Amino acid sequence: MRFLSSLLSLAFVAAAACNDSSTYEPPGIQPQIITATGPTGATVVCHPVDSGGNCPLPITVAFRLPKDQFVTRAIVRFQGDGSDIGIDRTYSVDPASGNDGADVSLTIEADIPATILRRNALFTYTVVLVTGAGAKSTASTLTISVT
Repeated sequence: MRFLSSLLSLAFVAAAACNDSSTYEPPGIQPQIITATGPTGATVVCHPVDSGGNCPLPITVAFRLPKDQFVTRAIVRFQGDGSDIGIDRTYSVDPASGNDGADVSLTIEADIPATILRRNALFTYTVVLVTGAGAKSTASTLTISVT
């Protein structure tokens, strides 16, 4: 009985430690997306048969970060059916350092996944930038037409 009492006391202390938020550390300073633009006219002329699969979708993003922070990757979510559930793709980018309030530009060499690609379709996609420390920007949403 005494063993059981000790075990329960230990479990209570461990449970209390798991709920202690004082040790939480936020992921860091988030990139601030200023602008995100896709291809000219928001149109891609592509067909998976012609391209051999995915269709290229270069995305240019201007963002702000302090000088000691940098962006290493981007997450692009494609939503082809109009729902909130989409296909996430993570793209590595050349590390782009912040410039203390001045806009920094980078290009994400994304591609529209062949699994959702259809001709004459309108797709919504979002872009999120991720720092080397793992902090994420808020999403920027765009649309693209595939012809």
